[in-house]
Amino acid sequence: MSSNDPSDGAAYAAAARHADRRPYGDARPVAVDKHAWRRRFRALRAAAGHDALRAESDALAAVWRTEILTTLPRGTTICAYVPTDAEPGDMRMLDDALAAGLRVLLPVTGAPGPLSWAPHTGRTALRTARYGLLEPPGPVLDPSVIAEAALILVPAVAVDRRGVRLGRGAGYYDRTLPAAAPGAAMVCAVGDDELVDELPEDPHDVRIGTVLTPGEGVFRVVRK
Repeated sequence: MSSNDPSDGAAYAAAARHADRRPYGDARPVAVDKHAWRRRFRALRAAAGHDALRAESDALAAVWRTEILTTLPRGTTICAYVPTDAEPGDMRMLDDALAAGLRVLLPVTGAPGPLSWAPHTGRTALRTARYGLLEPPGPVLDPSVIAEAALILVPAVAVDRRGVRLGRGAGYYDRTLPAAAPGAAMVCAVGDDELVDELPEDPHDVRIGTVLTPGEGVFRVVRK
């Protein structure tokens, strides 16, 4: 989180209210390089103050707990991740999933390729790993275990209303998500201004079915 000054949050909110959902004028988003989109969203998030980000995390945790976790029977396997300070959400989402009796798997980052997974048993067991991420100590499970998940919480820089996800660019999830079960729910949690009308899409991109935002709550993508 970038600052403890509440005025930063007010400045961010003012900028966000005036932000064009198509910030490159008349150019269609598909013509805009993904790196430019990532820079835009990272700049908006970096400009947010501590209070604004805390309020966003509170709202996302509430939506996750009341609208998503209540739909999953105890013992259900889900795949999730530990949000960093630069990402929407926080550890409460994982705490609540464990409290709901779910089997939670978190990614274990290795060489470029599909993600391996390990069971999450609580925040105190997490350790610092590659890229400064927090990961469970093990046992490490094969990437194919993602097929057991009824729901996959996928990190995103932004998502559009067609379900197109903008990731961070490393490609781990692009290599991982195709192995998910056909009926698995793909869910992203983003800020209000990170749910946009249209993002650039590559042929290999896997679309998301559900988006959580602090203001809109649950947005479900309508397939056309």
